[in-house]
Amino acid sequence: MRRGLPLLLALASAAAGLLVAEGVVRLAGLAPELHRIDVRPGSSAYRLSDDVRLGYELIPNFRGPASSDHFTFDYVNAHGFRDRERTLAKPPGARRVLVLGDSVVAGHGLARREDTIPAQLERRLPGLEVLNMGVGGYCTGGEVRLLEVRGLAWASDVVVIVYVENDTDDLNSQLIELVQQERSARPAWTQDLFVSSALFRFVAVRLDLWDLRRLAQLPRRIEQHMDALAPDNVRSGLKRLAELAREHHFEVLVALWPRFHAAGVSEPAGPGEVAAREHGLRVLRLSDAFRRTPCETTPAKCFTTGDGMHPNVRGAAVAADALAKELVRTQPPANAGPRSP
Repeated sequence: MRRGLPLLLALASAAAGLLVAEGVVRLAGLAPELHRIDVRPGSSAYRLSDDVRLGYELIPNFRGPASSDHFTFDYVNAHGFRDRERTLAKPPGARRVLVLGDSVVAGHGLARREDTIPAQLERRLPGLEVLNMGVGGYCTGGEVRLLEVRGLAWASDVVVIVYVENDTDDLNSQLIELVQQERSARPAWTQDLFVSSALFRFVAVRLDLWDLRRLAQLPRRIEQHMDALAPDNVRSGLKRLAELAREHHFEVLVALWPRFHAAGVSEPAGPGEVAAREHGLRVLRLSDAFRRTPCETTPAKCFTTGDGMHPNVRGAAVAADALAKELVRTQPPANAGPRSP
């Protein structure tokens, strides 16, 4: 027993050192950031898209009994959105709002689709149809592309696009497929550890273990995917959105999703607001509504699932209230009926 004691002490010391190193790497942000959408059949609500500018999309009629609220959901409708079932033809006299966005709109972290921002908005305004076309990870250019190829047929009176500061990162790329191909190119445990451990990711990239440096560079390659989306996808995406609005006669509202800090709420970073105003699009700063809402702890705890970005049920309610007031204030006229893109 005494002979084994130094070994046990050495192992414990090494484990403690690794834990400390892991914490330091995470806090210092030394490891490359990961952007990953899982499209493996049977384990994810996502699939690869035939449209190169979308890259991936939700699977129509997907049901996830073991929903993670990120890669799987409880319910995806027949049209491929985390929404209740809809008919393309708009009910007579009804107004229709289509909400574009990423995981904030799709409701990552919300177990029930009824708690998402679009669903809560629809309940606040009787006679108003609110379609949830949010897809996790989509950038502004990808969201507008989704509207162009699948959303215009719904003849919406208003298109709300929720801008989040990470929308500058173009994740809507066929390079997502390369991530899946990479899985079989090295031992499975290296892929899993690369995702779960910032320390391992840092070391693997620095030393290029198992060719993992190439995997870490995928987000940068995605940003360089010029043939599918413009290099500045936010500005080009909002420009295209303004063009579509003029061509198809719908109103646009750009809702700015705020940053939630321990000390308060602030506007998102990036070119979203400036680009929207450049192209004559109406802007709503959702931060104003959150600042007016009492918070017992910190904004991140009050209004998000704990990550400082994705809304919890209360945060989605605050956003839905603000959007409802803005839509009632403007009251755009209803369009006649469905049209094809």
